[in-house]
Amino acid sequence: MANTNPFSLEGKIILVTGVSYGIGFVIAKAMTNASATIVFNALK
Repeated sequence: MANTNPFSLEGKIILVTGVSYGIGFVIAKAMTNASATIVFNALK
């Protein structure tokens, strides 16, 4: 049986808005830790 990560988002593209600080920043960081590619938007 293959050892796969059930939380892996490898191959997924995630759009996160408001990543300058706060919850948006934390979500973007978590998504990259799960191997997702992120596209982000910030106004700062």
